[in-house]
Amino acid sequence: MALSTPLSVLDLVPAHAGRAPREAFRDALTLARACEAAGYTRFWISEHHGMQAYVCPAPVVLIAHIAAQTERMRIGSGGVMLCNYSPLHVAESFRVLADLHPARVDLGIGSAPGGDARSAEALAAPAGTGGAARQRYADQARDLLGFLKGQLPASHRFADVRVLPDCPTPPEPFMLCRSEDSARLAGALGYNLALGLFTGGGDPSPACVRAYREACGDRRGHAVLAVAVVCAEDGARARALATTGALWAAQVAVTGDFGHGLVDPSEIDAGALSATGRAVFDAILRDAVLGTPGECRAQLERLREQYGADELMIVTSTHDFDARVRSYELLARAFAC
Repeated sequence: MALSTPLSVLDLVPAHAGRAPREAFRDALTLARACEAAGYTRFWISEHHGMQAYVCPAPVVLIAHIAAQTERMRIGSGGVMLCNYSPLHVAESFRVLADLHPARVDLGIGSAPGGDARSAEALAAPAGTGGAARQRYADQARDLLGFLKGQLPASHRFADVRVLPDCPTPPEPFMLCRSEDSARLAGALGYNLALGLFTGGGDPSPACVRAYREACGDRRGHAVLAVAVVCAEDGARARALATTGALWAAQVAVTGDFGHGLVDPSEIDAGALSATGRAVFDAILRDAVLGTPGECRAQLERLREQYGADELMIVTSTHDFDARVRSYELLARAFAC
C-alpha cells in the first residue's frame, strides 16, 4: 500500500497482557509483517533494561530476526543506548546487519541508559553527569560515525583500526533527540534526526528541527518526528486504550520503579493517582494523537507541517496486542494514496 506521507514505526516491545514476556518478541515480528504490508517505511526496536512493561534489552538481536523475515521495510534501532557500549562494538554489529540486509538497516542512537541506575551501572562504567556525560556522548557519537563509514581522521588514536565487515551500504545513522542542543549535535556530526514527542515532560519545540537544519549546513538532512498515537474506530475507545501507557509513565514518575506492567484500561482509576502522577498521566494523554483514522491523520499532518519534519514515526502502546496492530492498520489506511 502506498502512503501519502512517509510513516514508520517505533516498537517499544511491550509485554502484552495474557502473553508471557518472551512472546513480546513474536509479537514484534507479527507487528512488523503487518506494518510492512500496510506500507510503513521503517520499523525500529527500542532498548530497555530491567523493565517489566517494555522488554527488549538487545535490539540488535531482534532487528536481525525481523529483518530476516521481512522484505521491504528498513529495520533499525530506536535506539541503541550508546553509553552502554563501545562505538566500535556498535559499528561492527550494525555493519554485519547491513551486510546481511543491504540498504535496509538503520542505526538510531540515544544518550540515556534505557533503564534504572543499577542496570546502567551493571552494563557499563557510569559516564558521569552534566557536561562530562554530554561530552562523552558527543565523542562516542562522532567515533561511531567514523567507524561506520571508515572515515576516522588520520590523527584519531584508532585511525588504524580496520572495521569489519567491509560494507558497501553502511547503516543509515539517526540520533534520538529531545532538545535544541542534541538536535544541533546531530546536524553537526552528520546524523539524521529522530525527534521524540512521546515521552512526556514537555514536548520539544519546532525550534529543534530548525536548529538541526542550520547545523546540517549544505546537507539538508532528514528529520523524523516520533509521536505517540492510538487510532481506533471510535475516539473514546482510542483514548481509553491510551490510558495504559499513560498510567505506566505516571507510576514511573512517582515511584522511580520500572517494574510496573501494563494495566488493562478497565482497571485504571486515574482519580486514585497522586497529584504528581495525575499530572504526568494527563500530560501523556494531552500530548498524544488519539482518535479515529481521520482525526489522527489531521492531527499528524498538522504536527508534521508545524515541525517541518520529513517523516512521521508512530509509537503505539496498548494493553492489548490486537488493538495495537489494528491501530497501525487503521492509520495506514487513513494515509493511503
